[in-house]
Amino acid sequence: MARTVDLAHRSDLAERVAAQFVLDGTDAASLRDLAAEVGASARMLVHHFGTREALVGAALEVAREWQLAAAREAIVPGPDAVAVLGSVWAWFCREDTRRYFALFTGVAARERARPVHERRFAARLGSEWRPLFEDVFRADARLAADAPELAQVVIGVLRGFALDLDDGGGEAEAAFAVLVELVARRRDG
Repeated sequence: MARTVDLAHRSDLAERVAAQFVLDGTDAASLRDLAAEVGASARMLVHHFGTREALVGAALEVAREWQLAAAREAIVPGPDAVAVLGSVWAWFCREDTRRYFALFTGVAARERARPVHERRFAARLGSEWRPLFEDVFRADARLAADAPELAQVVIGVLRGFALDLDDGGGEAEAAFAVLVELVARRRDG
């Protein structure tokens, strides 16, 4: 007999696990530990997701959607890309934002050891963010021609800072300010 899954409850569980991942990451979470953290049983999680890997995948999809929604609100193109980049840094330094970046940067790093067809998040980290920053640079007529390259530089820098912002926050902020200054020089040519 096929098992029936309450999709609303499944969604709720995925959201609760996603919230836990944003706080603590995915590394040490056994199925039993995850169940305890979200107020469920391991058996309930297996019933709804089948495997720990399926649960992790569903929860990461939820967290990814949350992060992208927040990014779309925070990264708003305008005629001055340099000013937008300044606001992006303030958003990036928020604790909640850094947690998302750290989570997905770690997930992407671990996926690099897997065959390409098994990777779910590594490539998407760049591909889903690139259009947001390309739009920022395209909205500034003086930088529009270089939008794809500038977007990739900003994404790479933010991804790198996500890993070490806690260790060198002041240095990272100064380095990002230099990046913004370099973009301003390119714009003002």
